[in-house]
Amino acid sequence: IDRTLVLTYAAENSAEKAFCPLIKEGLSKIGIDVEIRPMIWTSQWELMKCGPEDVQDMFVLLWWPTFNDPYDTLYSLWSTEENPFWNFAYYKNSEFDDLIDEAYATPNPEKAKELYSEAQAIIVEDAPSVYLFDVETLVPMRSKKGNNNQAKYYNQPEHSKRILQKEVQKAPLLFKSIFGKKSHP
Repeated sequence: IDRTLVLTYAAENSAEKAFCPLIKEGLSKIGIDVEIRPMIWTSQWELMKCGPEDVQDMFVLLWWPTFNDPYDTLYSLWSTEENPFWNFAYYKNSEFDDLIDEAYATPNPEKAKELYSEAQAIIVEDAPSVYLFDVETLVPMRSKKGNNNQAKYYNQPEHSKRILQKEVQKAPLLFKSIFGKKSHP
């Protein structure tokens, strides 16, 4: 590559900010120069929607499923669309599209699983996106009240983080009421 690649991330996201220098460092080891450019999410979103010729070279996107079905992620991130909503790799593969559409339409769960697996193999081979890190989030809940109904596949990192940030001033009381002891330092 004879130019510096531009990597953008949502400036307001601490996980993305912390991870971008690692991407830059890793790519520099194989001779690829990277310029890290923080952007407010809405500005980054607009840039990503400019079209394949005008977008940044790379961007960090946190993703989690909205419902427990492979179609959600596979369709949202990589299906061919004239004006992509989330497919910011501008990835196009008709075989992939056919597989996920057939899997979604089939009433047979085993057949759907097989088709989704084939579609995922295409994504791994073509690599329009790379999964680099996972954000874990502590979400305190009172199990005695039966409130722990957060879906296991739905980490909600930023939503949970905002909730915890709002509670930070109340942390000693929060931890005492949840765990029955004083807060951690």
